[in-house]
Amino acid sequence: MRRLFVRLLNPIAVFLLTLITAAWIFAACSPYADPHPPFADTRAAKQLIERLNDDGAQIRIGGEVSSRYLSVKGNMLMLDGAQVQFFEYASAAAALADAARFAPDALTIHMDGIAQVIDWLATPHLYLHDTLIVLYVGDDVNTIERLNAALGSRYAGGANPYSIAYTPIAE
Repeated sequence: MRRLFVRLLNPIAVFLLTLITAAWIFAACSPYADPHPPFADTRAAKQLIERLNDDGAQIRIGGEVSSRYLSVKGNMLMLDGAQVQFFEYASAAAALADAARFAPDALTIHMDGIAQVIDWLATPHLYLHDTLIVLYVGDDVNTIERLNAALGSRYAGGANPYSIAYTPIAE
């Protein structure tokens, strides 16, 4: 028993145990441990949040999002319960280049020289403001009014692909 105890107190063993414990603690405290990345804390994003806050909106920042139609990653924003995505570019010219690929109704996009139809789940609303492209897919009038107040008129969208008149079949 005494030999086992002495062996456990071996300075090398103590050093290794301390090193492993420290590595485990540092890994647990790492900023990368959070599964939700922080939102894009930039000038344009801050201005958007401030404008929406000034309008009395309830805002919650979500995680990172991506869109196969845009060249940069963005962030999710919950605006009065509605999901809004915003994508910030390095320059206004880069944002404009991505924005220009959308048709005015936002139902098609030109990618690699080919027009592709976009199958939105609801009415798309795209806003271009400085270095931001903001995307809201939905029909909530309050959300649309808040975005219009914060960003100006949308540059694309507004066409509802599901607005076909419903005519019930007579029985």
